[in-house]
Amino acid sequence: MIRTSHYPNDPRFYEMCDEIGMYVIDEADIECHGFGVYTYPMPLTDDEEWTPAYMDRVTRMVERDKNHACIVIWSVGNESGAGINHKKSVEYFKERDGSRLVHVEDESRRAFNVDDMIAVGKPTEQDPVYWRSYTDFESRMYPTIADMKWRYIENKNWKLPLFLCEYSHAMGNGPGDLAAYWKLVYENDFIFGGCIWELIDHSVATGERRYADPKYIYGGDSGEYPHASNFCVDGLVYPDRRLHTGMLEAKEAYKPYLAEYKDGVLKITSRRYFTDMSDISLCYTIEQNGKTVKSARLGALGIAPGKSKKINIDVCELSGIVTLNVSLRQNKATEWGGIGYEIGQDQFIISEALDKCEPARARTFADEDSHAYTVSFGECEVKIGKHSGLIESIVDNGKAMVSAPVSPIAWRAPTDNDRTIKLKWFEHCFDMLEVGSRGTKIKITDEGVKVFAELILAARGRKPVATLSVTYTFDGNSISVGTSAKIREDVPFLPRFGYRFTCPEDFESFSYFGYGPYESYEDKRLASRLSLFKSTAEKNFEHYVRPQENSSHYGCRFAEISAVAGQSLLFGADSFSFSVSHYEPHYLTKFAHDYELVPEKETTVIIDYRNSGIGSGSCGPQLVPEYQLCEKEFEFSFNIKPCRAANVDMFDVYAKL
Repeated sequence: MIRTSHYPNDPRFYEMCDEIGMYVIDEADIECHGFGVYTYPMPLTDDEEWTPAYMDRVTRMVERDKNHACIVIWSVGNESGAGINHKKSVEYFKERDGSRLVHVEDESRRAFNVDDMIAVGKPTEQDPVYWRSYTDFESRMYPTIADMKWRYIENKNWKLPLFLCEYSHAMGNGPGDLAAYWKLVYENDFIFGGCIWELIDHSVATGERRYADPKYIYGGDSGEYPHASNFCVDGLVYPDRRLHTGMLEAKEAYKPYLAEYKDGVLKITSRRYFTDMSDISLCYTIEQNGKTVKSARLGALGIAPGKSKKINIDVCELSGIVTLNVSLRQNKATEWGGIGYEIGQDQFIISEALDKCEPARARTFADEDSHAYTVSFGECEVKIGKHSGLIESIVDNGKAMVSAPVSPIAWRAPTDNDRTIKLKWFEHCFDMLEVGSRGTKIKITDEGVKVFAELILAARGRKPVATLSVTYTFDGNSISVGTSAKIREDVPFLPRFGYRFTCPEDFESFSYFGYGPYESYEDKRLASRLSLFKSTAEKNFEHYVRPQENSSHYGCRFAEISAVAGQSLLFGADSFSFSVSHYEPHYLTKFAHDYELVPEKETTVIIDYRNSGIGSGSCGPQLVPEYQLCEKEFEFSFNIKPCRAANVDMFDVYAKL
C-alpha cells in the first residue's frame, strides 16, 4: 500500500498503480502542523470559516481520482487535529462515494491526549460530537510496541480495525525493529498493516558531473531559511532510486509468506489473499561452516491463499555451524522481476556448536623497559604501554599490523535515527572520550603472560563514563583481550562499546562469519543471513546522503582483515559486531554530506561487544531498551591472532583460537 502523504499525486502514478495492483490511500492536501495539532479543538479544523478551503481540497481530489481502481481509502489530510471540517469532509466522502473507507488519523491522536478515560475508549459527555463519530478505523502514528499491546490487545477496548498510517522512519541507516511490528500485525487480525515513512530520499543532485557522480544537497545548502536540514532525506531508496539496505529489510518484513522449520519439516504458509503460489518455486541450501554441502530446487509451490504446505528436508547430522537457507523465487517473469527473482529468504540455524581444537603453542617471552611491556611468541611481538595500558604495536614477521594504539571506543557517528538520543550523547561528551590509565602490571607463569591494565573512558575535565579492567593474555597462540566494564549510572545508554584497530593503508580486504552481506544490527538484520562473506573496506561502506554509522555486521564468530602481502589479523569471540571502514567514527561525525568525505589511508576496524540498535527515532519512538547498550556492568573478551598463510581454512584457525 502507498499513502500519498500529504497530497494527491501525479495522475500517472494512479494509472501505474491501477495496472500493477498497488493499493493506494489518496490523501487530501490538508496539513495544519503549525497550528496546534495537539490542541482541541484545532483552530483551523474546527473553524467553519475554513470549511470552504477544506471542502475545496477534498472535492477536487475525489472528482479527479474517483475512477481509479487502485484507491481503496480516502484520507482527509495529515496531522490536522479534529473538528467540524473533518466531519463535513467525511460526510462528503460517504455521500459521493460510499464504496471506500475514510482515513482520519488525528481523531485518535486527540482522543489519546484528552484524558485517561477517553484513552481507553470511553468518550465523556462533554466530548460527544467529534470523537470517533466519523472514523472507519483506528489510525495511529509511531506507536511503540508496548503501547499497542497495552491499548489494543491487553485492554481490548477497541472495536475498530487498527491502521498504522506511519509507524517506522526510514531516514538514513534505518529503519530498525520492523520484525517486532510485523509479528504483532500477523498475530492480531484486527491490525491490518502500516506505512513506512517514506519511499524516497528527497535531495537535489548538483555538480558538473551530477548525472554520473552527483553531489546531493538538502535544506539550507542553497542559503534558504527556514528549512529542516536533511529531514526530507528520509526514504527507503536513494535520490537516484538505488535501494537502501532499509528497503531490503522492509522487503523481508513484507514478504507474502511465512516459513517455519522444525524436526526436518519445512512449513510454508501463504500470506496471499487472492492468488495461489504457482508462480513461486522454492530453493534451499544447507551450509556447514559457511560452505554449501547440499542444494535443491523444488517445483512450483502452488499453495492456495492462506493455506500451508509441508516439505520434508533432510538435514543430515553435520558438525560445526549448520544452517538451512530457504529462498522463494519467481518462476515466471513479472513487471518487477524476471525468472529467479527472489521473493524472500529465511535461515534456520540447525547447529551452532563448533568444536575447539588444541593449537600448537609457541614459547612466550616477556621483557620490559620504562615505557612498555614487550611480549613475543613465534614471529609476533606485541608492546603494551605501561603508561597507556593499551596495545601500542603488533608486529608479525617484521610487518606492523596496527599504526596506532588499540583502544576502547564508545562513539559512533550518530545515525539520523539517533536524532534525539545524540543530544544526550553530546551533552555527556561521548564524542570526546579519551582513554586514561590508572596503572598496569604483568604476571608471568608457565602457561604464558598476562598484562593487567586499569583504564577509564572520560572527557577532559569530566567524570569517567566507564572504568575498565582489561586483561591481555598471551598463551603462545593468540592474544586474548578480556574486559570487565562498569558504566556510570547517570549516563544514557552507550552508542557502542568495542575496540578500535587502526591498520596500515594496505589492509583492505576482509572476511567474516556473521550476518551479511548487508549491514546488520541487533534490530536490523532481516535481509542478512549468517554465513561466510568477503568484501573490502571501500565496497563495505554505505554512502548515505548525510554521513553516519553504517555497515557494521552483527553476530560474528570470527573476522579477518588482510594486507595486500597476505598477512592478516584474525579476531574471534562467541559473538561480536564487526566493522571495517576508511572513515573513523569521529571523522565521519564531522561532515554533513557524503561528497565531502575523503577516505583515510588507514583502515579502521572495530570489534564491538555491542553496537546499539537502529530503531526509527528520527521521527518515531525512541530505541527500545532491548536494543540499547544500557548495561551498567558487562564482560567482553575476544582473541587476536596474526596469520600469514594464504588460503587457510578460517574455521580451522578459529577453532584453534
